Amino acid sequence: MVEPVNLLVLDEPTNHLDLPSCDVLEDALVAYPGTVLLVTHDRYLIREVADALVVVKDGRAVLHEGVDEELLAPSGATSAAAPATPVASGDSRAGTAVSEASGDGESAGRRENRAEVRRRTAAARQRDAAETREVRKRVQRLERQVAKAEAEVERIGAELADPDIYDDHQRVRALADEHDMAKERAESLMSQWMSAQEELETAGS
Repeated sequence: MVEPVNLLVLDEPTNHLDLPSCDVLEDALVAYPGTVLLVTHDRYLIREVADALVVVKDGRAVLHEGVDEELLAPSGATSAAAPATPVASGDSRAGTAVSEASGDGESAGRRENRAEVRRRTAAARQRDAAETREVRKRVQRLERQVAKAEAEVERIGAELADPDIYDDHQRVRALADEHDMAKERAESLMSQWMSAQEELETAGS
């Protein structure tokens, strides 16, 4: 904030975008010549533009160099994440924060080199996009559906944890049925996501 720098701070930038708009945003961020700090739950966006992660969960912020696929998998899809370096503690909203590019004090020459690498990466991605675009869109759509389904399971679970509702037996029974259906939907979407992810990895190899 003392010295002018090329820095973007974006909070959930894809929340209300359709898929074509998301593609345009991804390409623009890749080509951006400065530092981008994203706060997002959009795993696909992270995978496309990030080169480092700060995962914020359970009141802790943990720095991960690079983009580890295990960190991006929806809950329950993979084992625990790889070791990382804690960078902060205290209350913070749960989710995933992704830090792309370099620190604000990095030299201009290094920033230019990193920008050139990102531009080359974007060009390479555009060359093979025709082969993988539909699969990538399906993976992106399923990731967002999984996130919504898991949030719904948590919401209903929180209602069931409220002791006050147990005076209303019909309400409890209805919530229990909703919870079962929400869990089945989340598990089904997770299975579809894993299959689509495998298809994408095969197409990109």
